[in-house]
Amino acid sequence: MTSVTIIFTCYNRKEKTAAFVRSIQDDRLQIRYVVTDDGSTDGTAAGLSRLAERGFDITTVHGDGELYWCGGMRKAVGHVLESERKTDYYVFANDDVVVFDNALYEMIVQSRKHEDAVVVGTTCDHDGNLTYGGIRYHKHGIKYDMVDVTDENLDCDSFNCNLVLLPAVIFEKMGNFDAHFTHAMGDFDYGLRIKRAGCPIESTRRYVGICERNPLKKTWADTNLSRRERFRLKESPKGLPFKEWFYFLHKNFGLGTALVRSVTPYVKILLGK
Repeated sequence: MTSVTIIFTCYNRKEKTAAFVRSIQDDRLQIRYVVTDDGSTDGTAAGLSRLAERGFDITTVHGDGELYWCGGMRKAVGHVLESERKTDYYVFANDDVVVFDNALYEMIVQSRKHEDAVVVGTTCDHDGNLTYGGIRYHKHGIKYDMVDVTDENLDCDSFNCNLVLLPAVIFEKMGNFDAHFTHAMGDFDYGLRIKRAGCPIESTRRYVGICERNPLKKTWADTNLSRRERFRLKESPKGLPFKEWFYFLHKNFGLGTALVRSVTPYVKILLGK
């Protein structure tokens, strides 16, 4: 039986977390969950324990509430890497996805057919519109397009980590997420690292689950907010902090791009864009 370890982090959305875990059930797979609960106060940890009592194979590690997405993922991945228990595949996931029946098994079949590729699950909203998945950068610069299920070419340069399947050999080779990132950019950086290593990345041909897109309202990209508030939100852990953004650009696109593009968000805010 094919074994899979699903890795994710969660914080204070116990109903979504439980719905995500329950949505992935397949008798053809031996599924293990390793999750970081980053100090939730809404009963998420207790909910995970109840799922474990009902037969779900769940290991929970705990954070202090300050890990954010990348920190939580690093803690869970670190636990997996240190564990003697190995599986055939590993999945990076977000707990706001409700996974469709058979989707994970189909991703494994796709990976095996295509040279043990990393397979990126493409998600949609309740209206059937693309939300998250693989990305493909333009030939020059840092602009990119989302790879949709209707695209002829499913090759990706990187991905959103809403549901990403990695064969064990690639997971073990790539290791953990870069410690420079607090919340955002860690998934894009991880995908680009896989691409540079010469490992194939491709998107799924059908949507694998429901995941609503995060709204721009009350983020640094919200043009209805004051410039002062947008600057504050941009530099917050969940925004686009300058040091992390510069590091991401320098690492993946070179110093010239980092020098120019690291200031672009400030220009957009000043122009009210």
